[in-house]
Amino acid sequence: RRGDPARAYQLHRELAARGSLPRELMARVHLALARDLLAFGKVDKAAESAEESARLDETAPGGLETLLEIREKLNDVEGAFKVKREIVKRKATARAASGAELATYRARQGLHLLEQGDTKGSEKLLKDAQRYDPDNRETNTGWGLLQEQLGNYPEAIEAWESLLLSHPEEAAPVFRNLERVLQLVF
Repeated sequence: RRGDPARAYQLHRELAARGSLPRELMARVHLALARDLLAFGKVDKAAESAEESARLDETAPGGLETLLEIREKLNDVEGAFKVKREIVKRKATARAASGAELATYRARQGLHLLEQGDTKGSEKLLKDAQRYDPDNRETNTGWGLLQEQLGNYPEAIEAWESLLLSHPEEAAPVFRNLERVLQLVF
């Protein structure tokens, strides 16, 4: 019956227990099971099922995307990044494109930690993001905000100036940040 999550879960669990289904179909079953488990709040079990889906069919993106969502819900920063790196690796056609995407994702994780007041964790993730793409807009924005919050105003000014040079299209918000820091210094 449509709209019966318990029945859908039972059906997907029974299908997953069968070993005779083709790999692609079994991957879809595990993905559906992961989504069922998420709906029931069984996040750890959902992660196991999503991992199995991704393992069974490396060409289907659903398992990894669901696993990324789960890792983010669990606040598993490193686990989420590993999954994101695997997603990018599977779909990347050029190393530069994948580096930029990973830098952006890592920078967003760093900014999230900065918003929570975790400057040490934020610094670690932002440095990692710089390793993937030193000119990444979000990485440099995060670095400037971090330096400002730490009171390292000369480094914050340097980050904002670097951002102006590498991303002149972002001039307005960067100038606001630069003005704010300069007022703190002078």
